[in-house]
Amino acid sequence: EAGASNGQYVQYFSTSLNDYITFRVPNVTPGTYAATIGYKRYTSRGIVQTLAGPAGGTLSNLGPSFDEYGTTAYLSTNVGTITVPAIGDQDFEFLVTGKNASSSSDNETVDYIKLVSIWQDSDGDGIPDWWMLRYFGHATGQALDNSRATDDADGDGVNNWSEYLAGTDPTDAASYFHLLSVTTQT
Repeated sequence: EAGASNGQYVQYFSTSLNDYITFRVPNVTPGTYAATIGYKRYTSRGIVQTLAGPAGGTLSNLGPSFDEYGTTAYLSTNVGTITVPAIGDQDFEFLVTGKNASSSSDNETVDYIKLVSIWQDSDGDGIPDWWMLRYFGHATGQALDNSRATDDADGDGVNNWSEYLAGTDPTDAASYFHLLSVTTQT
């Protein structure tokens, strides 16, 4: 179809509430993303709730539900933000939760799933939340586990902020940016 991205979209002919379709987005890198869903609005569409999470794991509601009912149009809606702590596949489920009283059915469509990276630093220490989640399991630095920017969690003499900048692992003392040798030419 001309209005759909790449000329096509997926339509699910739902037969009852709580029917759903699931898509897997492969190899999502760590970070916080704004999730936007493209769909085709039409008079036979239902109300859809998006759920998301790690592939094969527990999925959680992602933003409020949205109504796909209306006159024919290709639309998009920002369904919320998702934080991915480690590289991996992410599942997106589209659950039919109801239908507009004027709708002739509760079908649903998905044209695309778009993830746009958002820089998020909840504690303002210069280290993004995704990195903190990846290495420490929480978004903000804490004294208890030496996860603050100025702490040296692995005791290698390099603070966590410097480890973030260097792309090294703050929980592995053998992982740090260091000079191996200097060679001079005469």
